[in-house]
Amino acid sequence: MKSMQFTPVHFFILTFLGGVACSFIYELRVSSYISFEIMQISGIVFLLLALLINILSYKKFKHYKTPDAPFSRPKQLISDGVFRLSRNPVYLALIISQTALAFIFDTLYLFVTAFLLWLLLDIYIVSNEENVLLGEFEDEYEKYLQKTPRWF
Repeated sequence: MKSMQFTPVHFFILTFLGGVACSFIYELRVSSYISFEIMQISGIVFLLLALLINILSYKKFKHYKTPDAPFSRPKQLISDGVFRLSRNPVYLALIISQTALAFIFDTLYLFVTAFLLWLLLDIYIVSNEENVLLGEFEDEYEKYLQKTPRWF
């Protein structure tokens, strides 16, 4: 029997639902600190940024014909495009999305859970993926580590 692995999407959903649940228990609004219009515009801008990062990332996966699924063996190390700016642009887009939703749903809790999402991804997903990439691409990956930040 195969045990279930938590994927980045699982972590996103869990942290998002946790933030929303907290906002029902005790309300903490972003609009208490920022005007509603600025808040909504910021949320939309962040969502569009996350969407752009995702589109550019998945185009690179397709271009290099390497799997995009977590826990799969990469066929190629991608180090150009958005992967030149961040070693984890897809996961960064998830964090940006949850931050955007904090503005859109007007709850400070989603900022907290976006930070929690970042921690979970960093500890449970990224560190494992980096070990796989180091094993697969050795020197090439070491060079990539030196010139590209993990997140941004």
